[in-house]
Amino acid sequence: IFDRKIYKGSAYVNYGDMLGYVFPDGGELKQHVTDNGFFEIRLSHGVNPYGGKYSYIVLPGATARQTCEYAKTPDIEILANNENVQCVLQKSSGVQCFVFLKPCSFDGVSVSEPVILIRKKCGAGVEFAVCDPTHKLVSAEIEIDGVTVKNSRRVTAEKGKAVVSFCGCGGEGIRFGAYGQSGNH
Repeated sequence: IFDRKIYKGSAYVNYGDMLGYVFPDGGELKQHVTDNGFFEIRLSHGVNPYGGKYSYIVLPGATARQTCEYAKTPDIEILANNENVQCVLQKSSGVQCFVFLKPCSFDGVSVSEPVILIRKKCGAGVEFAVCDPTHKLVSAEIEIDGVTVKNSRRVTAEKGKAVVSFCGCGGEGIRFGAYGQSGNH
């Protein structure tokens, strides 16, 4: 049996003072603990949804009180959540995380392949980390507005782009730096 709760505005659920979920857009949530002890949350998408969107923030280790407080003033801003890219900004640190689902551009970053990218501004420069979620890419081109990429073992600056080599990285992320300022956030 599911407990049905309808939330307007930001909604949250906490499980056992050890895991919190925040749903910034609210919605109809149903929660249940199974006989096996699994915690289930269902967010109603309606009948035959097309182009619908939802988002949630996971808070590992959060108590019910911490989850409630976070839901009031989340530190995450969702910048994009569509069929091309998902992007969030952690406001307190300035760290921006992108999930490029296909070749596209967003917030001053263009990619030639689906990649996951993290951008952090550091003084007069920017640090990046990139990985191949498919573990199949040989390389990817990443163009970043407003910066000059520093060459490294797996990253080469070519014609204003960072060419990242994934060969032999065993699925690990690749870090690289750049000079200048990147992005609007």
